[in-house]
Amino acid sequence: MAFLYSQFNNSSSYCGGTLIDNKHILTAAHCVVNASDVHVVLGTSKIGTYEEPSKIILSMKKSIIHEDYNSNGYDNDIALLQLDENVQLNEYINVVSLSTEKKMFTMEDAFSVLGWGVPNSPSELNDKLLIKNVNLADSEECFSFFKLEDFIVDYSKVICTLSEEGPCHSDSGGPLILGDTQIGVLSAGERNCTPNTPVRYMNVGYYRIIIGGDEVVPHSVPYQVGLRINGNQYFCGGALISANYVLTAAHCAEVMRSVDVILGAHNITNSEEDTQVKIPGQQIIIHENYNGTSYLNDITLIKLNTTVTFNDNIQPVALPSDSSANYVGQIGKATGWGLVKDVPFPTISDMSDVLMGVDVEVDDLEDCASYYNDEEDTYITATNICTSGYRNKGTCNGDSGGPVVLNGIIIGVTSFGTTECEMCTPSVYTDVGKYLDWIAKNSDVKI
Repeated sequence: MAFLYSQFNNSSSYCGGTLIDNKHILTAAHCVVNASDVHVVLGTSKIGTYEEPSKIILSMKKSIIHEDYNSNGYDNDIALLQLDENVQLNEYINVVSLSTEKKMFTMEDAFSVLGWGVPNSPSELNDKLLIKNVNLADSEECFSFFKLEDFIVDYSKVICTLSEEGPCHSDSGGPLILGDTQIGVLSAGERNCTPNTPVRYMNVGYYRIIIGGDEVVPHSVPYQVGLRINGNQYFCGGALISANYVLTAAHCAEVMRSVDVILGAHNITNSEEDTQVKIPGQQIIIHENYNGTSYLNDITLIKLNTTVTFNDNIQPVALPSDSSANYVGQIGKATGWGLVKDVPFPTISDMSDVLMGVDVEVDDLEDCASYYNDEEDTYITATNICTSGYRNKGTCNGDSGGPVVLNGIIIGVTSFGTTECEMCTPSVYTDVGKYLDWIAKNSDVKI
């Protein structure tokens, strides 16, 4: 649990939040929008003058407000704070488990809210963390109470609760908990925190669906290929770059004894799909300077055993013409059949059956390097591209080797991320533009 002290031009406010990885806090947008600075307290349940060895205070590096946040009706009242330094997790500081599904809850569910707000007291702040038990309220009655019909049209975005001693002002941004999972972010309640009046939360599961992506229009990504490795032992993605060559990641190839390249697929599990073509790989060309520890030069070419016949469902993707292009701030599309949610010990059966796509914003490499690099290891270099992970948009297990494409040009090959794909963490790609000479030297592609 995090305590937030937000400073504005002429005022300040207190809110709650939760640590979702070692760099980001989940909270309500209204707690931090337009804030000049936010201080975050972690590692303690006491926020007064208590001094505890476990207590740390960090500052906000930047806030990421939901792009559709509406301050009038508090629609999409959800935000992330990127901290100015990484948090060291320990027995006092840990990440919260977030809901992964947009689901409906029942009156029998036992909910609790965490925060330092004093029940039914708008102006007071408790010095110790409180747990308030709350009950589910009817969504339609809640919408009517807050007059939200003009602002929020999708009830599934919102969870509402009632209680005798519920949360109050300083609890905003804090978590609604079911079991040991955060299902909501506290957004708003009645101004005076009157008992048994509705309190509403943004439904975390609504903002975490399928790691930010959607099923693509079938066969709209004709360069996408699937790689079945060593029979069906492993799976990766790739991109067709000519009639004879596929581009993928070296970390996929280093375990290859054999590989079947599946072209023209949408439902990768349906071998009867009449658009699919399966061709064995004849030669695997791993970059000679690939480093399996740091993922440096994580790029590979696969020469096909048979030349591909192009059709509407099977086409090559264009390569960049400029090795020095800067894509920061631009929106690309990553595609693949990888996991659609985090599962323990994932297998091929946990992957998506159908091809998924997600729009991802290219992030500054320095921000990405501050997340992954440390004094001992360097993972992010000038040969990488990173996307931010904002709103859980990114790639996951099974997407490795697949393409990220911008304006019809492949700019990246999916390389790595964290083991928890739903934690708003950056996704990392090999920058294809930095390897144009290598691709030309080792394939039939003319640059």
